Amino acid sequence: MKNLNPVSVSNDYFKRIDLSTQKQKIIDFIQTIKNLKINPQPLWESRYWGKGVGAFQTEGNFLIKNLWQPVIVKIQGPKPNLSEAKIISFFEKQNQSSIIKTPKVFFFQPWKKNLGFEIIIFEKVNAEFIIKPHHPTNIKKLDEFFGVYQEYREKALNQPFFKKPPVKFSYQALFHKWQKIRQENSLSYLINQKEDQFLKQIASFLDKVFKTIPLDFQHRHLSIYDIKKAPNSNYYLFSNLFWGWSWPLYDAVFGFMWFILGLAEYETSVIEEQINLWEETIHQTVKNTPKILNKFKQKTKFYLHLAFLERYFAALNLDVLMINKKESISKIKPILQKQLQYYYQLALKEVNGN
Repeated sequence: MKNLNPVSVSNDYFKRIDLSTQKQKIIDFIQTIKNLKINPQPLWESRYWGKGVGAFQTEGNFLIKNLWQPVIVKIQGPKPNLSEAKIISFFEKQNQSSIIKTPKVFFFQPWKKNLGFEIIIFEKVNAEFIIKPHHPTNIKKLDEFFGVYQEYREKALNQPFFKKPPVKFSYQALFHKWQKIRQENSLSYLINQKEDQFLKQIASFLDKVFKTIPLDFQHRHLSIYDIKKAPNSNYYLFSNLFWGWSWPLYDAVFGFMWFILGLAEYETSVIEEQINLWEETIHQTVKNTPKILNKFKQKTKFYLHLAFLERYFAALNLDVLMINKKESISKIKPILQKQLQYYYQLALKEVNGN
């Protein structure tokens, strides 16, 4: 059993990998795989805060038992500590949900130094987003999305399939990496000196608190892009490379912040309404998920407040880079700062026993 999270986006950024510079070479290699036909145009790319391409996908057809099956071909640049193909296998061995699935893996070429990438051929799943990206959502869609989250917590996540890291987690080290990324990308306009001092204060607070809290095993990338619904009402989990250890309830709030940042071009009132809707739904979901309450007991609410605090912090520190327009960043920042202050004060009171 591995004792490292399979991948770290912050660490991978500093490996300076950019698959876009060798895309044709990669496509040529993929086309040599027996029984595979592909569309050479990438379907999707994963970039490091707007910079180099670390992974991409294309689609095609793969011959299985004399039938051509539609597939997704994923190219992973940075070497993962454990392949997503193996992670899916480990997950399915302990998954007890009848409705939560992962895409089947038809072919796996491990990462090799002479290639500089790994290849996984997945089934192409016929499934749609529950919540549409970049559009305000409603309580019906949120209830469905977090109903799947509850099913995942209650039945699909039963035991860790990586060992807990032996070294205590350092949030300060992560914060320093984010600062360096911000500096390298000429993003000083995102944060003024006063704001930066406040972020350093919160980073120090989170570092101290997280060192006192046991890490929790979970899917660390449950965004609206990563849970999809099939016509038969099964739900598929994607981004399975991101299973691993993190602070409690990170999985409950991760998708929320990415969704909110995707609304940056909407009016302030719309963004605020969506934040209230998501936060209330997440609080209710956690409160009504027995496995979470049994695990974290009286600490549950505190852990959720910390999870919200950390995601607002991450959004203001670096993740607003995903927003293309400076004026949209300027508009959403005060909203995020207000919520950051709110959860910081809540967490301070809880730490001090008030």
